[in-house]
Amino acid sequence: MKLLVTSMDRDGTTAGYDVDLLRAISDRISVPLVASGGAGKMEHLRDAIILGHADAVLAASIFHYHRISISELKSFSKLIIFRCEGDRQIEL
Repeated sequence: MKLLVTSMDRDGTTAGYDVDLLRAISDRISVPLVASGGAGKMEHLRDAIILGHADAVLAASIFHYHRISISELKSFSKLIIFRCEGDRQIEL
C-alpha cells in the first residue's frame, strides 16, 4: 500500500510540491508517500523527498512539455543519495 498525495493548489502550476503538506502527512503515516502536483524543475523533485519526506515523486508536465529530459534527471539524481529507510539521513 502507498499513499498518493496531490496538492490540487499546486497541480499543473510547475511551482513546486507543497512540501509542508507532504511533511505533515509523511511524518504521521507508516506507509510510503508519493508526492504529486507541482513539479516544474528537478530541484522540486529533490525537495519533495528531502524537505517533504516523500518516498517517491510523480511528475508529468516537466516531461510532457520537455522542461527536462529523463537523462537530465538521471544525471541530477546521481548527485543525490536519497534518504535511507527509517533514519532519513540525506547526503548531497
